[in-house]
Amino acid sequence: MRFSPCLVLTVSLLCAPLIAGLLDPSDAPEPTASVGEGRTPIDALPHVITEPGSYVVVKNLTLSALNTDGITVSAENVTIDLNGFTLTGPGKTAGSMGMGIRSLDLANIVVVNGVVREFRDLGVFLEGENHHVAGLRVYNNGGSGIVVGTGCTVADCNVRFNGGGGIVAVGGSVVRGNSATFNFATGISATNSLIIGNACYLNGSLNISGANSTIVNNHAP
Repeated sequence: MRFSPCLVLTVSLLCAPLIAGLLDPSDAPEPTASVGEGRTPIDALPHVITEPGSYVVVKNLTLSALNTDGITVSAENVTIDLNGFTLTGPGKTAGSMGMGIRSLDLANIVVVNGVVREFRDLGVFLEGENHHVAGLRVYNNGGSGIVVGTGCTVADCNVRFNGGGGIVAVGGSVVRGNSATFNFATGISATNSLIIGNACYLNGSLNISGANSTIVNNHAP
């Protein structure tokens, strides 16, 4: 659904308190975990994961190198707990490429609880299947905020001010309880999926697009 300038202004004024209260990206998740019990610390960027297991970010991390991914996942069955901390890239217009968290054609990757911001390309890109992304704040990236493959779950995330779409999911995924606002393209785009209980406002293209999807109980004027 496209908005006229007057309608966008009216919705902006009416929804401003709601958006300010619920979608403030500075309101990062609280740290929830410590290193131990087999958890491998991530304490610098870039970081490459080559073995299955559980990984935890132990402080706010900034990537200064251009054209580089923040965390590259090259193994299946990996859990990354951002632990309430922030991964910051070199800037959404700096260089020509570079993602916050990236994996290619893998399965069973979990990314939870933290902030991914200011990367040149996508914030979180998990190609493949059966991934779980939850409790993230993903904003001000040059490309889309969160992109996942088939049979994935994206839940309770806040994506806004990204240069592409907010959340993009392919077949058989569940997109639940997220907020997507002020993204350049579509707020939430998913095919053959369940899109439920999300809040999508003031995105540059459509708020929700769901070819052959079940779309219920969303707030998307």
